[in-house]
Formats: sequence, structure tokens, C-alpha cells
Amino acid sequence: MHKIYLFLLLAAPFSLFSQTSNEIRNLLIKIENPDSQMVYLDKQGSKNINSNSELANRYYDILIEKASEFNSPHFSASANNSKGIIQYYKDDYNASNKYYFLALEILEASPDDHELLSRIYNNIAWNMKVQGLFPDSKNYFLKSLSEAKKGEITKSLPRIYNNLGVVYKNLELYDSALFYYDKALEINRETSNKKDILYNLNNISAINIFRNNFTEARANLEEASNINSSLKDTIEWINIHINYSRLFQKMNNNSLALSSLTKSYDMATLSNQDYSQMEVLRELILLYEKMEQIDEAYESYKLYSQIKDTLFQQDQILILNELRSKYDLSNKEKELQIARNQNLQQQNFLYAVSLGAIILSFTLFYVFRIYRLKHKNEKKLSILNNQLIETNKLIKEKNEEIMAQSEELSEYSEEIRQINEHLEEQVRDRSKALRAKHERLFEYAKMNAHDVRGPLARILGLVQILNTDHVNKETQNYLEKIKLSAEELDHIIHVMNDRLTGEDQEELK
Repeated sequence: MHKIYLFLLLAAPFSLFSQTSNEIRNLLIKIENPDSQMVYLDKQGSKNINSNSELANRYYDILIEKASEFNSPHFSASANNSKGIIQYYKDDYNASNKYYFLALEILEASPDDHELLSRIYNNIAWNMKVQGLFPDSKNYFLKSLSEAKKGEITKSLPRIYNNLGVVYKNLELYDSALFYYDKALEINRETSNKKDILYNLNNISAINIFRNNFTEARANLEEASNINSSLKDTIEWINIHINYSRLFQKMNNNSLALSSLTKSYDMATLSNQDYSQMEVLRELILLYEKMEQIDEAYESYKLYSQIKDTLFQQDQILILNELRSKYDLSNKEKELQIARNQNLQQQNFLYAVSLGAIILSFTLFYVFRIYRLKHKNEKKLSILNNQLIETNKLIKEKNEEIMAQSEELSEYSEEIRQINEHLEEQVRDRSKALRAKHERLFEYAKMNAHDVRGPLARILGLVQILNTDHVNKETQNYLEKIKLSAEELDHIIHVMNDRLTGEDQEELK
């Protein structure tokens, strides 16, 4: 029974996580615009990044998928940057840097995204600062500052200036540290950002204390105290009194220094600020040793060790719980994967059976269809065969008719041939007769033209000779009549000759 309860207890986070993932995707379906989907995922991830890092990671994983689908380097880089922050909170700095540098690689396609580039460089720098890599941290803070200036992102400048001051302080370059702290304070005063002003004043007072600028340090701390009286920031209140203690120690006033640290410890204890308690106890140990109060220093050390051990145990418990949760989730994922595989195998089997049934159905349908088509085709072929027989009969009858007509045409052709042969003989005979007639007419025309006209011409010549003035009138009248008759005869001969010639030519045609 206990095992069942334990299983339900361990399975609950995983089922809740899965349900949350499904809810996210269901909500995205309702958001039609891709940009709106990515904005929603980014906001929800940021909302859960501190309270529920696993849920935030799920939002960012889905955001990375969407950014890849819709080709958005900005949201892809932003999601990887946020996943790096989650790993930073888990003190996994290597994993954190992996995500930060992946985000930088993605933004190579969008070099003008200065605001996001500035944030990523700032996160890398802080990561390295925590690891004690101060020179590298300084370089990345300067890159963050450069991108912020390029993009004219004034709201980011105070934070970057302050971070640079912290790094330069760690590098013991106090002039540079003070320069950047003052730059941050100047901008925060312009924007009346009291919380950041308080933070800047505390940092500046620490440098002034180290450089023995007691008047400036006291002024910084008094202004910080006045501001915090309205803000009531517990951690900054503790830090102010720690700095007061350091100032009084520098001024050789250990009693005031001890009073300030005691107030700080009481406030840290009252507000359950374990890490602040440890910091105050470290200061108390050093102060008690300086004042040669060894018992008090030892008691402070014991308290310090107890808190440290408690925090260490808490961290170990958190780490173990996280590892156990990851282990349980991993097992659940394996079980789910096995279940998915079995389900997939069953689905594949069902698909195969379904596919086989479908193929068999199609095969039977195809065979039945072929049978029906064959039956129909046989009927059609029978009808066509009968029609073909009838057509052949008709063709045979038509051929017989054509043969009879062909024989009849042959007889007609023979008759025409014989008629043509007799016609040619008749044409030849007629042509021969016409040629004989033509020769006779030609002979007559020749005689008429020469044999007849010759004497007639001579008669006309004699009449012309006789018709003179010496012939009497009566003779002249006879001669004139003879001439007229001769000329008339000559005209008749001409006319006959022309007609004979014309008829001859017509007959020849």
C-alpha cells in the first residue's frame, strides 16, 4: 500500500508537468497569430522562471520550436538566454554559458538586435564574475555596454555601469569602479529610481571607506538610510549597517562598529535572511578577533558554521530532491516511451491488418469487376459477332452485284471499243474524200485564177486599146458594154475564187 502511495506521489509532478505542456499547446491553438503565440510563450516563461523553473523551461522549449518554425532569431535567442538564467539559478554555470553562447550564435543573423545582445553579454559577464573570472567578466560587461549604447537603450545603462563598478572593485581598480558607480548613480537620480540609487550609494560608500574618504562614505550611507526609510528594503538595510561597521572600524571606533553589526545580525535573524546572517557573522568574527574577544569570536564562528551546515544540508536536500525528481521523471519517460512503443506496435499491427483488409477488399472488388466486365464483354462480342455475320452476308451480296455490274460494264466497253474502231474508219474515209475534193477545188480555183482570167484580162486590154477618139460613138458604146461585162465577169471570178477558198478552209477545219 505504501508503494502505491509513493508511486502516486512521485508520478504526480510528472503528470502535472505533462498536463501543463498539453495546456500550453491547447492555448496556442486559440492564438492564431504566430508572433502573438511567441510573445505569450516568452511572457509565461518569464512569469514562471523563479517560481517553477521546470514549467518555465517547457514554455521556452516550445518557444524555441515556434521560433524555428516561423524563422524568428530574436525569440529563439531570447528563449535560450532565459534557459541560461534558469541554469544560473541552479549554480550550473557551464550549462548556463552553453545557452548564452548559443543565443549569441543565433543572433549572428540579427546583429541589430542590440537590446537582446546587451542582455546576453551582461548575463555572460555576471556568470564569469560569480566564478571569479573578473578580467573576462569586465570584457563582456563592456560589450554589453557597447550594444546598449548602439541601440540607445538608456534603461539598461545604470545596471551595466553598476556591474562594471562591481567588477573593477573586485579587480581593485577603485578609480574605474567609482567612475562607473557614479555614472550609474547619475542616471538613476535622473530617473528617480530610488531602489537602484540605494544600491549605488552602498557600493560607492564601500569604495570611499576603503580609500579612507570617511566624510564621503558617511554622506553616502546617511543618504542611503534616508532613502531606505521609505523603501524598507531589509537586505539593503543590513548592507548599510555592515558598511557603517566597516567605516567605524576604519575610524578606530570598534564599539560603534560592533553596535552596527549587532543590529545587522538581529535584522537578518528576524527576517530569516540566512546568507545575510552568515555575512554579518563573518564581519563579527573578524571584529571580535581584532578586539581580542576570542570567546565571542568562537561563538560567532559556531553560529556561522551551524547556519552554513544548515544551508549546505538544505542545498544537498534540494540537490537530492532535484536528482530524485529527475530520476523519477526519467523512469517515467522510459515507461511512457515503452508504452508508446507498445502502442505504436499495436497501431502498426492494426494498420497492417486494416491495410490487408483494404487490399483484400480492393482485390475482391477488382476480381468481381473483371468478372462482370468479362460477362458483359462476352455478350457484346456475341452481338458483334452476329452483326459481323450479317455484315459479311451483305458484303457478299454487294460483291455479287458489283461483279454482275462489272461484267455488264465490260460488255458496254467492248461495244464502245468496236464503235470507236468503225468511227475511226469512217473518219479516215471522210478525210480522204475531203482531201480529193480539196484537190479538185484547188485545181478549179487555179484554173479560174489563171486560165479564165488570162483571156478576160486580154479582152479588157483590147477594149482599152480600141476605145479611142478615132472610134465612132456607136462602137464606143459597144466597147463600153464589153468592158462592163468583162469587169462584171472578173468580179464574179473573184467572188467565186474567194468562196471556193473559204469553203475549202472550212472543210479542212
